[in-house]
Amino acid sequence: MENQWNNLQSGGRDKQRKKGFNAGLGGSSGCEDGERKPKFHLHVKNIKDDVLDRFASIRIPGGKKERPLLPHVKHSSSSEWSSSSSSAEFEDLSSKITSEKEILGLFEKMMEDMNLNEDKKAPLREKDLTTKREMVIQYIVTASKTGSMCSSHQITPQEFLGELKSGVTDERLMACLDSLRVSLTSNPVSWVQSFGHEGLGLLLDILEKLLHK
Repeated sequence: MENQWNNLQSGGRDKQRKKGFNAGLGGSSGCEDGERKPKFHLHVKNIKDDVLDRFASIRIPGGKKERPLLPHVKHSSSSEWSSSSSSAEFEDLSSKITSEKEILGLFEKMMEDMNLNEDKKAPLREKDLTTKREMVIQYIVTASKTGSMCSSHQITPQEFLGELKSGVTDERLMACLDSLRVSLTSNPVSWVQSFGHEGLGLLLDILEKLLHK
């Protein structure tokens, strides 16, 4: 998240965060045809709607319950992200995120999602409204393209929960846990919150079963 924050401050709209994980799909070349087969199989979906839902659901400590909702962005059927589509998405969001209240609310959510402490938040709050708006839009666009497999998909918290509930064992369980470890350490706060208490409970159940084998 520090690297991403530096990218945001530099104002490079077309820069992307490093992909945080390979999702345990046979190493760094998991997107190439003819390479190793996945150790475990999950149904993946386009991450755009998922990242918007997660980002919009962030709760800011000490804040009011009501939060501004992210504007709906049309779902793209393309499996590849081009610079033209990124520009179109940026313009689409720009036309919908306009009010000062909405911009400030989303700006706070963005900083919370990046797990910034108050010392780092303070100088950012001093930036002008236009800069904040651009940073928010860039963050949403970038988040919808990174942390994914083949730049268009990612394993969601719900899919990990489903895999853990299925009672997988041995190699498949180890592959799932290894991918989960990487996802928990590389994704933003909203992703971890989505995995939540239910995921922790499932992990504790698995640990208990392993201890009593």
